[in-house]
Amino acid sequence: MIVKLSASQIESYERCPRRWWYERNRARTQHPSAAYGERVHDVLQSWHEYGTPPDLSTPEGRTAVAGLDLQPPPMVAQAEFSFAFSVDPVMYRGRIDLSFGYVPRESVTICDHKTTSDLRYAKTADDLRDNAQWLIYAEYARRTYGVERILGRWIYYQRESGRRKPKALTVEIEASADEVAERFADLHQRRSLPIVDAQGKHPSELARHFDACGLFPPHGCPFKTECHADATPEQRAAGALGL
Repeated sequence: MIVKLSASQIESYERCPRRWWYERNRARTQHPSAAYGERVHDVLQSWHEYGTPPDLSTPEGRTAVAGLDLQPPPMVAQAEFSFAFSVDPVMYRGRIDLSFGYVPRESVTICDHKTTSDLRYAKTADDLRDNAQWLIYAEYARRTYGVERILGRWIYYQRESGRRKPKALTVEIEASADEVAERFADLHQRRSLPIVDAQGKHPSELARHFDACGLFPPHGCPFKTECHADATPEQRAAGALGL
């Protein structure tokens, strides 16, 4: 059996295995911040593929413009493409925002766009080194391009709020092909295979992390009511407080 995994699934499982189960088996509405991020991605995709300038009359266009000087000019990078590769018994899947700067046998840069309410939430280069998304993207790049070095450029876009104008920063990481292969192998064994083992299990068989209940603003985990049905009063209180 092949199990299809994305970085977001791995991160969700690590936050709370039971939430991971509910995300796959229960209907849910898209969070407004996620929808906003998708619209910013659409603006940036049009810029890179067709040179279409962002519409400055929209908040998404103004947000996108804040980060344009941190990335290649239009029609240079490969934008918004899906990929998949298999490491038995897992098929890893993802969608890369930008790939550029390919130098045969030497290096390539993978770029990802992130929208946020505050740039303080941006990951550091040290955070990225074992980040599931970076490792899966970098492993794909290692396998596909056959280069010695993989560079990552994570661009964070702070949404405008009130009088605060949008702004952006970039976080960069570089790793050798050998380092990527080693760290990805660790991710596969230590972080992906437990999710393979969780396939087909009932949510009651999976751990729930009450300290993660409040991590999803504005109202916390949307599955709390069902998840907490058999919890003790003390556990429900901990979940309500995010303890």
